[in-house]
Amino acid sequence: MDRLSGSEVKNLLRERKLVLILDLDHTLINSTRLHDISAAEMDLGIQSAASKNDPDRSLFTLQGMCMLTKLRPFVRKFLEEASNMFEMYIYTMGFKAYAIEIAKLLDPGNVYFDSKVISNSDCTQQHQKGLDVVPGADSLAVVLDDTEYVWQKHKENLILMERYHYFAASCRHSGQSLSELMQDERESDGALATILDVLKRIHTIFFDLGVGTALSSRDVRP
Repeated sequence: MDRLSGSEVKNLLRERKLVLILDLDHTLINSTRLHDISAAEMDLGIQSAASKNDPDRSLFTLQGMCMLTKLRPFVRKFLEEASNMFEMYIYTMGFKAYAIEIAKLLDPGNVYFDSKVISNSDCTQQHQKGLDVVPGADSLAVVLDDTEYVWQKHKENLILMERYHYFAASCRHSGQSLSELMQDERESDGALATILDVLKRIHTIFFDLGVGTALSSRDVRP
């Protein structure tokens, strides 16, 4: 991933935008392998629901990967609104091919992410994520991730997300899954709706015209 040049940083600030780094699994989505679908989930018809030709559906089959993916409630509206305030990147410990497929589900029009998809092959340290793959963005970057320990070098940029466990295989040690309970997070006040309000506050504070310092010297970190 190329470094954000000084001119690119200036352009972002001129557009009143910061940088948002988005984890995938358990943050924006939940995925499971087809062979891990529980009997209860089979009875509920999850696999057939993922195959329906409905543009508004949130369950998808990843062809060629033998996986199902569930979009977290409110994710489409979240990305739409966040894109007005942030330059957005996907950053996952998953494989590149998987990350690209998920990006297509989240951003079918290729409006938000374009080539800004970072995967495990881009990481510079094993089992760790870092802003060194988006150099130049440290003071502008907000990170949304459900796993704290992978961000050892950039904890001050991290907002820890509540994990999204839709499929049974995702929460084997945490009781019943949302799918088995026939429930889901609510669009209106679920995790993504709540965190969008936080991001709006961060953006407002950063670009507050009443602050005397230059934008280039401001920092999203505490």
